[in-house]
Amino acid sequence: MFSGELKEHYSFEALHFSYYNRHCTRGHDVPEDAHPNQIARVDNSRTNYAQMLPYMSLDTCKHESVYHNMGNIFRGVFEWIDNQIQGVLPEEYHNLSLHANSLPKNVHTIGYPFLSVVVNLNAATLAHRDRKDKGLCVVIAIGNFENGELCLYEPGLVVPLCSGDIIVFPSARITH
Repeated sequence: MFSGELKEHYSFEALHFSYYNRHCTRGHDVPEDAHPNQIARVDNSRTNYAQMLPYMSLDTCKHESVYHNMGNIFRGVFEWIDNQIQGVLPEEYHNLSLHANSLPKNVHTIGYPFLSVVVNLNAATLAHRDRKDKGLCVVIAIGNFENGELCLYEPGLVVPLCSGDIIVFPSARITH
């Protein structure tokens, strides 16, 4: 299906195996040498520190065995991607790994240094940006399909995809 033919009723299954940390408070005006537990809000409202901890997505909790099986099956691929990004895009790798290395309980994600592995089945989407993504997005095309394409609007690219192809791009900055 071409995205130009999408209708409102079209949907595809997606599993988000992710760690989120979207409830943090801003600390732009806080002194750099202040510990978070020693900072009080000026308006005396209570801060819920439990909400500041990274948490797993519902799909990760619901489909834990699928998550671990994917980690085992794709371990070699994920390690290869890890090594390639570290070698080719070291600054972006450093930024991604800062977040991944700060997960509580020394958690190591299956797609390290990424905090998410998203599985889209039979995906066809309208043009969008993944505004909450940090840094890079890796797309691995897998399946028995014909004429797969990833369209990247700003650079004006239509990337043909076959099963096994891998592409890396900043999904928050490029419409795709």
